[in-house]
Amino acid sequence: MASTIERRKEEHVKLVSESDVEYENVKPGFADVEILPLANRKRLDVSKINIETKLLGKKLRAPIEIEAMTGGYDEGGRINEELAQVAEKFGFAFCLGSQRAMIEQPELAETYMVRRVAPKTLVFGNIGYANLKEYDVKILNEALKKIGADALYIHLNPQQEEFQPEGNRVKLEKAFAEIKRVARGLKYPVAVKETGAGIELEVAKKLVASGVKIINVAGAGGTSWGRVEIVRGNGRGDYEKGVFPTVDCIVSCAQLRKKGVKLIASGGVRNGRDVAKAIALGADLAGLAKPFLHAYNENKLELFCRGIVGGLREEMARVGAKNLNDLQKCKVRISGATAKRLNKKKNGVRMKLDERVELV
Repeated sequence: MASTIERRKEEHVKLVSESDVEYENVKPGFADVEILPLANRKRLDVSKINIETKLLGKKLRAPIEIEAMTGGYDEGGRINEELAQVAEKFGFAFCLGSQRAMIEQPELAETYMVRRVAPKTLVFGNIGYANLKEYDVKILNEALKKIGADALYIHLNPQQEEFQPEGNRVKLEKAFAEIKRVARGLKYPVAVKETGAGIELEVAKKLVASGVKIINVAGAGGTSWGRVEIVRGNGRGDYEKGVFPTVDCIVSCAQLRKKGVKLIASGGVRNGRDVAKAIALGADLAGLAKPFLHAYNENKLELFCRGIVGGLREEMARVGAKNLNDLQKCKVRISGATAKRLNKKKNGVRMKLDERVELV
C-alpha cells in the first residue's frame, strides 16, 4: 500500500497534468517584454549562435533548467529518469523534486537515481525550507551523495504549505537562520528557489546574507502550487494574493549579480523566446517545469527540447546576439502592466533598474 508521501507526490503530478492549476489573473510578464536589436548588428545566421554557458563549473549546452517536479513514487521515478535523460542529451541542468520522501522512506531513493542516464548533467537535489529544522546537515549530505547530486536546492513554499491540508506552516522569517546553517555546513553548494510565488529583492538580499549564491526567483504566472493544494483539498483561498510575477522578480533581483549571485528565472516560462527575454533581463538560466511534464505525457520530450532551443537561437539571431553575453547587452523595453508595477516599486524597495531596461 502506498504511503501518505507517495500518494501526495502522485496527486501533485496528476493535478498539474490534468487540472487547471495555473494563475488566472497573474501573468509572468514576458508578453510585456521586448528585446531590442544590438546597435549596428544585422540579423545573424541561426547556425552561428552560441548558447553555451557554465554553472557550478559544469558546462551547459543551453541556458535551460528542467525544474523540480517529482520523485518519491514509482511513476515519479520514471518521469525523473526520462527528464534527466533529455537533460543529458541537450545539455540542460536538471532538478529533482523534494527528497523528503527518500529521507523519510529510504526505499524510495531509487525514484531519485538519475545518474545512470545522466552522468554529466548538472543535477540539483531538493529539500523544503519548512523541513530544514528536522534534518541535521549530515542527513542532507548523505541524501545528496546517494543520488550523486552536484548541489542542493532549498525550496521556499510558504503559500503552498499554507493551503496544503497537511502543510507545515513555518513562517519564512524563521527560515533564514536554518538556511545559513545548511549553507555553512553542507558539502555541496546551496541554491534557493521559490515554487511559483516569486522571490523579490528584499528576500533575495536576506538569502545572500545567509550564504546563498544561486537564487531561482520562480515567479508567479505559471503553475500556482497554492491553487494545486486548494484543488487537492477541495478548499478555498486567495492563491493570487501576495505573489510576485516572474519578470518583476528578475528585474528587481538582477542587481545582485554584481555580488556574484547567479540568477535563475522560472515561473511561466513557456518557450525559447521567453528564455531569451529572461536572460536579456539579467538571468543566467531560465527554468521550465509544466511544459516538460506535458511533453513527457505526450511522448514528445525531444521534440519540445529542440523547439525551445530553436526558439532561443531564433530570438538571438533576430537581435544580433551571437552569444549569451551579447544577449545581456541588448536593451530591453518593458511596457503594459509590468512597467506600471515596476515604476511603482522603484521608489519603494530601493530597486536599481539596469540601465539597459526601459519602462514605457
